[in-house]
Amino acid sequence: MPRRLLAPALALASFALATPMVAERAPAELDVTPRRSPSFSGLEPGAFVAHQQTVPIDIVLIGFDSVGINRQDLSALLPAMSAPVVRYPQFYGLNGRAVGIEYKFKYSLTRKSQTFEEQFFRFLARTGKPGNPTVYQTAYNDQVNNLVDVEGPVLYIDGPTVERWLENNANPRTNGYTVYFINWYGRRDFKFHAYTKTGDPDPDTGFDFGTLQSNAIVSWGGTRSRSWFYDFSAGPEWNTTNWVVDVTDLDGDDVEDYRMPPIWEYAVGGYRTPEALGYDMGLLTRYVAIDLLFTPSPLYDPMVTSPGGLGRKVADITMVEDDPASSGLDFIDTAFARNAWERFQPYYG
Repeated sequence: MPRRLLAPALALASFALATPMVAERAPAELDVTPRRSPSFSGLEPGAFVAHQQTVPIDIVLIGFDSVGINRQDLSALLPAMSAPVVRYPQFYGLNGRAVGIEYKFKYSLTRKSQTFEEQFFRFLARTGKPGNPTVYQTAYNDQVNNLVDVEGPVLYIDGPTVERWLENNANPRTNGYTVYFINWYGRRDFKFHAYTKTGDPDPDTGFDFGTLQSNAIVSWGGTRSRSWFYDFSAGPEWNTTNWVVDVTDLDGDDVEDYRMPPIWEYAVGGYRTPEALGYDMGLLTRYVAIDLLFTPSPLYDPMVTSPGGLGRKVADITMVEDDPASSGLDFIDTAFARNAWERFQPYYG
């Protein structure tokens, strides 16, 4: 499954304490009948309260004929609700604490207009930088059963730039999330392409891993929006191993490894039948977009980092070494770490 995406941070809740009231003796002529205090379901002493939130999720098709998508197969995979838990204890056989949020999902499936599609695909063609096919696109061409040969020059398109264009032009909702499924293939202006994310070098080595051909991808999102796109007509790529169409069992365990090929392989005689497209869209929406990106279960307990008195935090770093000739202090940039923490948790001192 495509895995790179910076998921949007979700705020749990914020509570304000009311100013304490001073009790005074009421004059005899006044009505002193007790009045019911306004209810607040967020705090119930002795009880664990799960806050419920309705989350709209729009599934938007760009370049697809919605008639050809089996809506029933797609919708059958979509969860009605989700109750995240702290995941890491589960590695040790523990249940993991419930986070205290219950999401109820509300879905819609629409297709963008032909005018919008013309503008979008012209944008892809204009913003992409031509280059040679990746080694994985070439390896796909070398497969015996591939239906199409990827021909160069291919376009390398910056993923965050596409996300920003969709945010500015697709009119997505602001109170929910959006999944875009894209298909450029079949149009006269189609160009083989892949998406990239460069310009973010590793802080220790200075190497930009986004320039590696293994990081030429088919999906992106979450940089500055509540959206994620998956382009069925991009790639093939390394991340999902969908460049391999000759072998179904890659790890030799006699079980087919489920992979989603490029869109032209959804065909009679292809890696996947055309009828499977709606089902695969449902898998991507549920297990990637919703479970991993939009409303994920946190790996660590978020309450561990809840602000304490005066909102201060001390980061204590201990180096455990076995090399007397070196010092771990030479290998850590504490200023970089502090800057990252301050940006991630600005409410601390």
